[in-house]
Amino acid sequence: MRPFLTFCTALLLACSLHAQMMSSPQDTTLGNTETAAKAALWLRNLSLPTGAGSIGALSGFSAQALISDSSRQYADKNGMIAYYASAFFTQDLRNLRNKVLQRIVFMRKIGVLAARDPALFSWGVLEPVKGSYNFTLLDSLIKIAGEYGVPFVGTVVPFSDWASSCNTDKTSTCGNLFGSVAGADYFFINQGKTGPVCDTAAFYTFVQKLVERYDGDGIDDMPSLKTPISYWEFANEPDGPCGGYGDDKPFTAGVTPKSVPSAYSRDHSIMFRAMKSACPTCQLANGGSLESFDVPFWNSVMDTLAPNKRLLDIANMHVNVGKSASPARWDWGTDFYRYVNIFLTNIKKQRVAMPMWMTEWGFYSGAPSMTGLNGIVTTLPNRTEEEQAALHVKFYAWGKANNLTTFFYDLQGSAGSGLGSAGLVESGGMGGNKARLLYHSLRLYEYKFRTVDSAQQITFSTSGNLSLPQGHIRIFKRGVASDVLWGLTALPAGMTGRKIRTDLYGNTDTLDAAQIQFPLGSNPIILENVQTMSAVWEASVLESIRIAPNPASQLVRVDGYCKTPSLLTLTLFNLLGQEVVRLPAEQATGEFSRHIDVSNLSQGAYLLRVQTPTFFTTKPIQVMR
Repeated sequence: MRPFLTFCTALLLACSLHAQMMSSPQDTTLGNTETAAKAALWLRNLSLPTGAGSIGALSGFSAQALISDSSRQYADKNGMIAYYASAFFTQDLRNLRNKVLQRIVFMRKIGVLAARDPALFSWGVLEPVKGSYNFTLLDSLIKIAGEYGVPFVGTVVPFSDWASSCNTDKTSTCGNLFGSVAGADYFFINQGKTGPVCDTAAFYTFVQKLVERYDGDGIDDMPSLKTPISYWEFANEPDGPCGGYGDDKPFTAGVTPKSVPSAYSRDHSIMFRAMKSACPTCQLANGGSLESFDVPFWNSVMDTLAPNKRLLDIANMHVNVGKSASPARWDWGTDFYRYVNIFLTNIKKQRVAMPMWMTEWGFYSGAPSMTGLNGIVTTLPNRTEEEQAALHVKFYAWGKANNLTTFFYDLQGSAGSGLGSAGLVESGGMGGNKARLLYHSLRLYEYKFRTVDSAQQITFSTSGNLSLPQGHIRIFKRGVASDVLWGLTALPAGMTGRKIRTDLYGNTDTLDAAQIQFPLGSNPIILENVQTMSAVWEASVLESIRIAPNPASQLVRVDGYCKTPSLLTLTLFNLLGQEVVRLPAEQATGEFSRHIDVSNLSQGAYLLRVQTPTFFTTKPIQVMR
């Protein structure tokens, strides 16, 4: 049954994202569930800078989610060119901001590295006829997200009607992805044909134009682009029956899939070269593996793409089974580590330094009901928000020590909504949107461990199910060790002295190591040395200072991040060291933004000092006339 359940999970994911999208109200306020409200006040008020770190968010942002059901049906019947000329398109653009703003705001507060949709940039949507492009819909999305500093992962789906002559109709195996039915991902593919790229030259041109539009280098950029796209992904679950390169039939236990990894490697290579020609610093991930039932597929792809990191920057996988499997049936070795190990083994074999991402994964909260393709409804055992948060935090810490640098989480969901039950935010209803404890716990760990030197797995014992009874991950930041621990019966030798202890809710206390009660509970705690951590945080209160525009002629915007509540002062000096502008001191916590008026200053170079009582940093500013 496991392959069947996994296939159901993958097949229904995009429809789940669309359902989240369509039910989203305009309100951008975010409350707390009863459990989340118990998190420490400082943590609930904390905002993290976007565009960095280990947390991504998954939500419905592709064309199939941004337009209405009527628009999809119209485009499916009349084609994308007709849709772009219709009143349907005009109305969709009018409604777009209300559809996306709420989730963009939620993503900003948690400080996402990037937002992801499995089909953000579909070839047939953006180039409906060869040589004819329409980026207006996605431009509008990128513009709104850019206002809040939220970048996207540019997932490219290489399917189009006009470049599909070499492929076959997949409607019989992936029917819900095609046609005019509500929620259809590939509504723009009238023939139902998907598969390897048929017109490789045209695909290269499309990718080059697409990346150039959103790379932020000032050459052929989207108008008013504020937040460029630095990370790209080729295809989504390409090894699956609907991914274009996998077996057309659902996976069956004991049967080797008839997939085409060589075609995928070829097309991925085309995208890689086109991307790098437009944006040499951009990075490309493979399409997330569909829980890696087809191990030979990924072994072949990695053998082709990974040597010397020639054609691949990031290894990418999916593990969605935790959203739909009973804890008693979930197995560490089969359901998580096996998938990670496929890429770990290949990376080690190729002797390359390559980060790994998990762009779809998670564990449910509540007691969701799952309906299989056979119509049987299964209600899963209840999992509390605290248990959900503890599970994710354990794997977050484990990832730090095992080259798994970034996790993408479902943004919104409901405790009873199947795949949506793994969301960071409890969706809608009379009570509005509410952050789950997981939303706050992840920000706690990002606040502590977003940038680290290294991490070491001291203990990570597993069982047949999800109990994960003991764990100890040691994380080094600026040469100072911190420890994430749970379930231990005693501290390792050498862990002595005064400690700062932080629990899953962000509550802290200071105590001697000898005062810690054992055995530790199932919820992870963070232990930090009082003296060394004080020095680390005091020396680096300010982070991510950004100045724009620079050069400037009128107003300069200064954005940054203040790790601890501090009195913040901004002072501008000329090159003689004379103070020319000083902004009044203001209290700052988390993200801050200030504006400096330079319209009365002479043209030339200046120095900006951003200062707290314990730390300051200096940045150059150029004034132009």
